[in-house]
Amino acid sequence: MANFPSVSNLNLREISILTGNTEDAIIWCREYGLLKRSRPCNTCGRDMPQHIQGNKTDGCRFFCCKKEVSIREGSFFTGSKLHIWQIIHVLYMYSAQTATVKNLRIECRILSSHAVTNWRNYVRDIYAEYFLRNPLKIGGPGIYIIYNKLFILYLFK
Repeated sequence: MANFPSVSNLNLREISILTGNTEDAIIWCREYGLLKRSRPCNTCGRDMPQHIQGNKTDGCRFFCCKKEVSIREGSFFTGSKLHIWQIIHVLYMYSAQTATVKNLRIECRILSSHAVTNWRNYVRDIYAEYFLRNPLKIGGPGIYIIYNKLFILYLFK
């Protein structure tokens, strides 16, 4: 296993170095638990070996009992046509609040504005779902929170 630093301590340049190509991005994602290292075969139950396939987006797939499964299957990356490194960069830039359509198209080399908009919406939905499940509690005994509804509405326009 590689010794990767904490994600919270990385900047875009460091992430770009660690995930600069598809193979490195896959290793990085496996290290952080975003992609599975192995997968059981639905037919025989054994772990499916990984095969290198240069003609596939990710360059490898799991293969067993004449069945082929994407390394993305069952992960956050399922169904996306973007390269894994591009998705990682989109996530970082969104988290760093630099994910304008223009910035994402340039920095992540995504040609389609439609794809960029879809990913921005998807990431926003993930954030919203997280905070709905894990609401932040503010205030407490003897502490009063005064907020301005108009200011909050302005922030979310």
